[in-house]
Amino acid sequence: MARIALVSQIMLGHMIPALDLGAELARRGHQVSVLAPRQHQGLIEEAGLIFVEIGLYTIPHKYIGELFAEVDEFIKRTSIDLLICDSALAAPAYAAELHGIPWVSFQTTVPLPDHLVPGGERLNSRLRELYEKQLNTVRLQHGLPALTDKKRTRGDFAGLSGQLHLLMVIPEMIPDWANLPEPSRIVGICSYDGDEESNWIDLDSEDPVILVCSSSVQRAEFVQMIQHYLHTAVEAFSHKPYKLVVTHHEPYQGEEPLPDNVLWVTDYPVHSRLMPQADIVITHGGCGTLQKSLKYGVPMVIIPLGADHPFLAEHCESLGVAKVLTPEQVTVATMEATVKSILGDSSYRRNAQRIASYIYDHAPCKTSADYVEALLGETKIVV
Repeated sequence: MARIALVSQIMLGHMIPALDLGAELARRGHQVSVLAPRQHQGLIEEAGLIFVEIGLYTIPHKYIGELFAEVDEFIKRTSIDLLICDSALAAPAYAAELHGIPWVSFQTTVPLPDHLVPGGERLNSRLRELYEKQLNTVRLQHGLPALTDKKRTRGDFAGLSGQLHLLMVIPEMIPDWANLPEPSRIVGICSYDGDEESNWIDLDSEDPVILVCSSSVQRAEFVQMIQHYLHTAVEAFSHKPYKLVVTHHEPYQGEEPLPDNVLWVTDYPVHSRLMPQADIVITHGGCGTLQKSLKYGVPMVIIPLGADHPFLAEHCESLGVAKVLTPEQVTVATMEATVKSILGDSSYRRNAQRIASYIYDHAPCKTSADYVEALLGETKIVV
């Protein structure tokens, strides 16, 4: 048995895949502690993992010193054999490095080549210079040498492991295999689904089921656009021959009561209970939701909000599994027309189901745990 600490970003799109890996390792007899803010305690303990409360510091680029102090203190009082951290979090990796503990990094977003990273190469180059200074300040304060691997000055690789990097994305989403950081292992989408059987939501609908998903990222500009497309969907499909299901972390606050054909769900994680019943998903374009839709073979309408969303949306469109609407294009008429066009063309469903069959055959979480145990020297990988 190994004693393992796990640190993820605070957003659910990162936490839920991490918990899937943690739960699999716990099932294999390892002791897995998850360092996280209190808001995730219930989810962590439901997964059979040990919850260790830390502050709201698991946000890339921010609170690096504070998060380092929390992880460092945990390591000092709790002997661990391995640390697993989100590759965008520098602090846990630095703490492991300081204490001579091996660490594994994981990534739940698509690793884009430098020239495709949002913002432009010139601006990103300048930002990386500033970030490198920030990172090295923390490192030097704690007796670590300055960074020599320039890859680790990029935001999504700040916590990159030199021993094992788990890419929790499906191969079809990766645009540039040649420049993946070493030692990357593409394992596919991991996702902790909770107790599906006891928490199943039976939609029991003969009409097409439209699932609308929001985001846990609380950027002000994102929140406004999400509210717009959520309420546009309600207006577009209310009192019509569809079953509309909206998932959002906040209750419905519209002026008019919801009609019988609309369900508003605030539980999480909930995708695994709803997507198998969905005919189409409307989403903001975050990597986690896109991949979960593909896991269940469901085509999408993607409304990219920012960051890497536009690239991912365009890529899904090229795979024949989605159509894209910009936030400015979202109206009742365009949303209804786009949904109808996808539902009326069976190729979207066929293309999504082809990818789903690949995901099903490759057992991403089991593969991830096998790689971790191989690093620990407990199993041998069979490729």
